[in-house]
Amino acid sequence: MMTATMTTDTCKTGWGAVLNMNQQEILASATWKKPLSLRSSYQREGWAILYALRRFRKQQMKAEQLNILTDNQVAVMNIQGKAAASIQAQTIRKILEEAYKMGIVVNANHIKGIDNRKADALSRLELAGDYKIRIEYLSIVLQSQDLKLEVDVFATKNNKKCPIYYAPTLDEEAAGIGGLQAYWNNKTILINPPLTLMGKIVRKLLTVKNSIAIVIGMDWVNQWWSNQLKDLAKQTVILDNSERVFKGGRSMKRNRMKLPPVKFLAHVIRIGEKIKSKQILKGDVVLNNRRALDGLQQSKKTVEEMIAIRRGVCSIFSLLTGIKDFTRSLLISSLMKSLLCKKVKKSRYLKAWNFNQLLNYERKKYNDQTQLNVMQHTMVLLVAYSTMRGTELHSMKRSEIAFDDEGTNIVVLKKKAKNRGQQLSYRRKNEESICPVKALSNCLELVKVKFPTSYALWYNKRNIEASEQGIRNQLRARIRQAGTEKSYGSNQIRHSVITELRKAKLSVEQVNQLTDHAPVSVIIEQYYNKPEHPLGIEDIIGQSVPAALSDQTQPL
Repeated sequence: MMTATMTTDTCKTGWGAVLNMNQQEILASATWKKPLSLRSSYQREGWAILYALRRFRKQQMKAEQLNILTDNQVAVMNIQGKAAASIQAQTIRKILEEAYKMGIVVNANHIKGIDNRKADALSRLELAGDYKIRIEYLSIVLQSQDLKLEVDVFATKNNKKCPIYYAPTLDEEAAGIGGLQAYWNNKTILINPPLTLMGKIVRKLLTVKNSIAIVIGMDWVNQWWSNQLKDLAKQTVILDNSERVFKGGRSMKRNRMKLPPVKFLAHVIRIGEKIKSKQILKGDVVLNNRRALDGLQQSKKTVEEMIAIRRGVCSIFSLLTGIKDFTRSLLISSLMKSLLCKKVKKSRYLKAWNFNQLLNYERKKYNDQTQLNVMQHTMVLLVAYSTMRGTELHSMKRSEIAFDDEGTNIVVLKKKAKNRGQQLSYRRKNEESICPVKALSNCLELVKVKFPTSYALWYNKRNIEASEQGIRNQLRARIRQAGTEKSYGSNQIRHSVITELRKAKLSVEQVNQLTDHAPVSVIIEQYYNKPEHPLGIEDIIGQSVPAALSDQTQPL
C-alpha cells in the first residue's frame, strides 16, 4: 500500500503545504484571494487542506492512503470525526468528497508547531524579494566560474552587489527601474528576483542572444521554471539552506515573512558567451598589438589613417564574434593607447552646470517660509559660499553658531584631519534673497520655535533629525527643482563653485585654500598665481569683476 504524507499550515496572508511521497518532497504555496472572509485559524486550516488536496491531485492519484499532518487540533478532530460546526461543515465535506473522488483514505494527525517549519515558511513566503544573498556564497559562485559581475538587475542601494544595478522603485543611484526592462545582452548579470517573477525571468532569458546570467533560485521540483532553469544552465552550484544563504530585510522581519528552508541553487547560464581577446590572440595581447603599431608607424601611416584602420578592425571582429561593443576590449584599447596618450584631455569641470541657475532659483524661493524650503534654501547657500561637504554640514550645531554686525561665525567638523573644528565666517550680502547669513538666521529662528529642546539644526519631512545622507538627499532634491539634469548630485554645487573660482583666474594654491583641499593638491588645474590679492568666495560669486560670472548665457 502506497502512503503519502501531506503537511499543511496557514497564516493570515496565505497557506503552504509539503507532500512527501516516494522519497520525494513536493512544495506548494499560495496567498488567500479573500483573506477577510477567513477570520479564524481553523477556518484557514480547513481551506488550506482542501486547496492542497486539489494542488497535489495528480501525484496523489498513485497513492492509496493519505496522512494529513497539521498543528491545528480543531482541523484534526473535524476530519477524523467527519463532522464539524456549521461554519466549518461545508469545508470538511468538500475535503472528504475530494478524497473519495481520488480513491484514497484520509487520516489526520496533530503535530507540534516546531515540527511544521517548512509548511509554516511556505505559508509566510516572502514574495517582495526583501532579502539579499550573503557575499560569501556569491563569491564562491563567481570564483568557481571565473566571473566578474557587471550588473545586478534586481537590487536596491542597500543590497546591491555591484555599482550598476536596477531597482524595483524610483532610485536616483540606480541605472533604471525594473530589472525586466533592462538590457541584458553582452553583460554578466546577477539575477536574484522575487519568487513571483521567476517565470518571467525564464521567458526573458529565452529571448537574450548574448549574456552570462547567474540566477539564484530554490530547488522547487513541481515548478516549471525550476526545471527550465536546470535545462538552461551549463553549471549549477548548490549553495545551502535559505537561512544561511540569505539575510532578510527590515520589511521581511517586520511582517514575519520567511523563505522556505530548502536548498537554493545558483544557475550559471551562458547564452552566446562573449569571446575574450585571449581566445582571439593566442599570444601576449599587448606584445602583439605593440608590434602591429610599430609596423603601422614604420609604414609612415598618419594618426588619422591608423584610427581608420582601427575602426575597420573593430568592424571585422564584431562580425566574426557577434559582439557589438568591441571597441572596449583589451585587443583594441592596447593598440590605441599610445595614439590617445598624445591627445589633450579637457577638464571635467569645464562641463559643469551653470551655477547661476541655482542662485536664480533660490531668489524665487526666498519668500517661501515652509520648514522644508527654509532648510533647503539655507543648505544650498552655506555650501555655495564655503564649499563645505555633507559631513561638515551635518556636524553643525546651534550652540556653535554666532552672529555679529558683519556676519556669522560657525564651527564645523571639517573632513580634513588638520582642519577639525575650523571656524567658517560668512559676510552679509546686500541681496537678502541669496545671503547665507540671512538664510541661516531664519532657519535658526524656525527650529528654535519648533524644536526648543533639541540641539540639531537640520530635520527631515517627518520632523526627525536629518542624517548625513538625508542632508545630501535634500540638496540633491533642491538641485533637481532648479531644473538640472538627473545626473547631477549634491556635490555638484561644490564642483560648480570651483569652476567659477577657476574662471576668475585664481591660482591653484588659492583655490585649494578656499575649497579645503591640500596645499599641494593638483586636483584643480593650475592658473596663474596672484598672492597679493587674497579673496573670499563671496568676492567672486555674483560680483561684476569677472565677466564670465555675470554672463549667464555663457555655458560652463
